Amino acid sequence: MNSIKKLAQFAALSALLISFPLQAKEVYVCKLHNLERQINISYDVDGAAVPCQVIYTKEDGTIQNLWSAQNAEGYCEQKADEFAEKQRGWGWDCQATEPTPSNHAAAQ
Repeated sequence: MNSIKKLAQFAALSALLISFPLQAKEVYVCKLHNLERQINISYDVDGAAVPCQVIYTKEDGTIQNLWSAQNAEGYCEQKADEFAEKQRGWGWDCQATEPTPSNHAAAQ
């Protein structure tokens, strides 16, 4: 069962990699019990503040594009911060981190 879940996550992330050629700048890793989710701020162009997207990845491989901005600098960062704070209110422990090879793939 665990290998099926990992395969589903890999397939979902692979599809996202093809759909979103983005660069992650910041990642929130949110944990609650044995669950882990990520809130990624991603950019179409490395070093540019827009266009950007906020992508939410659940432990079951579900990926959602929550917000995006074409022109409003700071919008994605604000929305990701607000969503991480909302998660904290629900009992999640969310920590902002720099992308690593493992969570960078989830952000793309």
